[in-house]
Amino acid sequence: MCRYVRPRFALIGDAAHVVHPLAGQGVNLGFGDVAQLSRALLEAVRVGRDVGDLGLLQAEYERPRMAANSAMMAGLHSLQQGFGVQSSAAAAIRNLGMGLVNAVGPVRNGLMRAAMGDYAARR
Repeated sequence: MCRYVRPRFALIGDAAHVVHPLAGQGVNLGFGDVAQLSRALLEAVRVGRDVGDLGLLQAEYERPRMAANSAMMAGLHSLQQGFGVQSSAAAAIRNLGMGLVNAVGPVRNGLMRAAMGDYAARR
């Protein structure tokens, strides 16, 4: 299993995870990593915990970021696979799916928020 942290050490961005450059999401994932790690370290300082504590880094940085990054990477992989199929039937299905996403506001808005990265929602 891939790990983002070790005692007194944390990987962020492309050092922690690499995604297909589809839609430029790698930088957004990296910004999310920075934001989450910053929040974790600030909270540790606020409550007097060791900022390099493995348990802290795992709970407050690695677990939430692995969940968010894995979801985005799975979504990007699905898009890459779906758009990689070159047939008229696949194109029709893609067009129908994209039309439905665009027509359903909450779905469209949720996907846009996810694409911007969860760090943007916390500003």
